[in-house]
Amino acid sequence: MEIIKEIANFPVIVQGALGSALFWIIFVIGQKVIKFLNQFGKEKEIANAFSLMAELYDGEERHTSFLVCLYGGLHYLIKALIAISISLLLSNILEIISSIGYFLSLYFLFRALFFLPYFNRFPTKEEKQEKLNKVLKQLVNKNKDKKE
Repeated sequence: MEIIKEIANFPVIVQGALGSALFWIIFVIGQKVIKFLNQFGKEKEIANAFSLMAELYDGEERHTSFLVCLYGGLHYLIKALIAISISLLLSNILEIISSIGYFLSLYFLFRALFFLPYFNRFPTKEEKQEKLNKVLKQLVNKNKDKKE
């Protein structure tokens, strides 16, 4: 708590810069942690496939792929909102439970972020198509393994 009192004595511009830096560090570390954890999830390949399809295809396939990406992101956004609501309700009763709920909501928000397409990941259309083919092949192979 001593460090917070010391920071409070700094000029406002320095406090703003430190707050922004802290936010950025938490954001970057959170993204990297969630990206690492997503490697173990089954939905990562599916989300990547629909994201790439939204980038590559035209017409109805593009719109459907966008909707699937948005639905996946919205799914986790709603989970985050539920976790925040429960945390707020329990904040006066059990502070530690509310803190855990807030961290859980951050996890859900980062998961939602990974479902939304980001179009500048692969610079050329050929690289996008190559990545999509690779992802679809992995999904087909996993599905074959499950059936056998």
